[in-house]
Amino acid sequence: MIRFTKLLQSQAKAIYLIFVFMAILGILAYSNLPSGVYPELSFPRIAVIAEAGNVAPEQVVLTVTRPLEVATNQVYGVQKIRSKTARGSTELSIEFQPTTDMQQALQQLEAKINEVRSTLPAGVNLTVERVTPAIFPVLSYNVTTDTLAQTDLYSITQYQILPYLSRVAGVALVNLQGGNIPEVEVQIDPNRLQNSGLSLSQVADTIGRSTQNQAVGKLDSNYQQNLIVTNGQLIDPSALTGIVVTTKGAGKPVFLEDLAQVSLGEADRTQIISAKGKPGLTLNIFRQPNSNVVAVAGAVQQEIKSLEKSLPPGVQIAKAYDESGLVVDAIANVRDSIAIGIVLTIIVLYVFLREWRSTVIAAITIPLSALAAFGVLSFVGQSLNLMSLGGLGRVFKLVIS
Repeated sequence: MIRFTKLLQSQAKAIYLIFVFMAILGILAYSNLPSGVYPELSFPRIAVIAEAGNVAPEQVVLTVTRPLEVATNQVYGVQKIRSKTARGSTELSIEFQPTTDMQQALQQLEAKINEVRSTLPAGVNLTVERVTPAIFPVLSYNVTTDTLAQTDLYSITQYQILPYLSRVAGVALVNLQGGNIPEVEVQIDPNRLQNSGLSLSQVADTIGRSTQNQAVGKLDSNYQQNLIVTNGQLIDPSALTGIVVTTKGAGKPVFLEDLAQVSLGEADRTQIISAKGKPGLTLNIFRQPNSNVVAVAGAVQQEIKSLEKSLPPGVQIAKAYDESGLVVDAIANVRDSIAIGIVLTIIVLYVFLREWRSTVIAAITIPLSALAAFGVLSFVGQSLNLMSLGGLGRVFKLVIS
């Protein structure tokens, strides 16, 4: 033991260098560690959500739920499938064996679903995603206005605010909830429709084909080939009235205005968002896996501050939920534990030992232990979360004792 002590004393400069190196690595690890409320876990589960409009639950089970269950059951490693069907939607929870490679399982599952997608009813929207802590929103903002119509507020949020927030580093998805969605309403007169000999589906198909951007030809000029594209996007709803639905007699056209009335309207509301007693919308922001929730929240807040300058007067964006606050509080608790420990160590040791050297060495040990712990977390691929920070807080108290 004496020889080991003398060896350490003879290599004092090397030991100091090692401590400095550990401190630098700890600082770098702390600045690059991802943070979140929960650890970055990989659950052996995948969720499949299908939206089928306003179809009755019995019909959804037969035409959507059952085909999806048969397709997903063919994926290797599936252990259990649970489904929940409601009016116009169904949700499947597919559990895999614990040792399954979930990224590969996701690809195989999507391939099997694509095989049966063509057999599902038209208009079914499918969402397939792994169940991880990142599927929960980390931020929520309410968007309200006192001066604009609710349909205008929806358009501003959908086409101005949402794209800006989606490009923030670390943001995976921005989801819009609530609001009055503007739409063009075509109200068919049943008597006129019957006299024309057409069906509702024929009229709907004609409107759909007439409102698409289509390539109708090409033009060769100066050794270049230019594509001719028709713009079928609606700028004015009155443009729909001139659509030729069919012809009868000696080629006489039947226009849409001969069968229906076209007007601006709103989609049926299935969600109502209220912020401080006023109608509005909610933006839910999801982070990318292994991203820093505190950094994402700060970047989103900065983007919103710069975005507010370009929005119309009267549009207000207010924070409704911020998950990063939990992480910030946990980090603050660890920081406070270290600071209090250093102060108490200095006071107690100096009072009892009356020697500054031993006091300083003991005081330096605490932050070095914290930095070394951050380095170990980075090395094993962990993150700063409530569990790891809570454990560090307990450990530091033991070090202080």
